[in-house]
Amino acid sequence: MAVKVVILSIKQQYAEAILSGKKTCELRKGRFPKGVRLAIIYASNHEGRITGWFTVKREVVGTPAEIWHQFSNMAGISKEDFDNYYEGADSAVCLVVGEKQRLEKPIDPTEELKGFIPPQSFTYPRKEHLPILTSRIDALYRESLRRYSDPEP
Repeated sequence: MAVKVVILSIKQQYAEAILSGKKTCELRKGRFPKGVRLAIIYASNHEGRITGWFTVKREVVGTPAEIWHQFSNMAGISKEDFDNYYEGADSAVCLVVGEKQRLEKPIDPTEELKGFIPPQSFTYPRKEHLPILTSRIDALYRESLRRYSDPEP
């Protein structure tokens, strides 16, 4: 089954940069599940809250050098931090941010999403969390989560 919605763990500073529009792509080391269209932002570090979401316009995979060359002006990260992040990696993934929105009131998963485990990189929304996520995240409400999480034919 191809799941098309993920909860993505992003360091607070980068989550803020995405939601403010200063960072228009999210960098990852590993490949993502095919067809991810919506990333729910779990701001890690000190925040520990779901602070917003973004649609994934496209996913680009390449070497770290290729990704830096193509997306350095969108990445919101210094070359030094980029190199440290990808040290020893053969491939890099860039998720190009489409539509984005900051939640008016962040979701504290420890209070609102029973059994929530903060993702190391990403996780899929749990079925029992969908009513809360759908009611609070406009993209999920408008499009309905089934559209994003139905298996591909």
